[in-house]
Amino acid sequence: MSRFRCLDLPPSLVVDQVIPSDNTVQIEARLRDRSTVCPDCHVRTQRIHSLYRRTLSDLPWQGRRVTLRVSSVRLYCNSAGCRRRTFVIPLSDMTVPYRRHTMRLTDLHHYVAHASGGPAGARRAERLRCPVSADTL
Repeated sequence: MSRFRCLDLPPSLVVDQVIPSDNTVQIEARLRDRSTVCPDCHVRTQRIHSLYRRTLSDLPWQGRRVTLRVSSVRLYCNSAGCRRRTFVIPLSDMTVPYRRHTMRLTDLHHYVAHASGGPAGARRAERLRCPVSADTL
């Protein structure tokens, strides 16, 4: 069992470090599995092209804003006939492509928007330690 179980992160992540500060908590994590199948040809690969860091905002923890920094992997496709040369391992259990928030934080923002909407919702989200603009809500 993970030492950081109280963070309730998906099992696909391994937490390397938790860095608390006065107002924030930064969680450094990496993917547990560094192999997957190509989305086009469905051939399994683990040939690493490059590594990059994906930064996501997550639900507040202990009254502090949480930033999740995930080391993601870009892989080569092993199939010679595949038109896709490289692809990334998706974080589908946490977020959608190109989004900067986890799905759980997005859900919380939706609930706040439906309850309060606009500027009042933005003020409420700020008090919940998950700030978002009134226009976004």
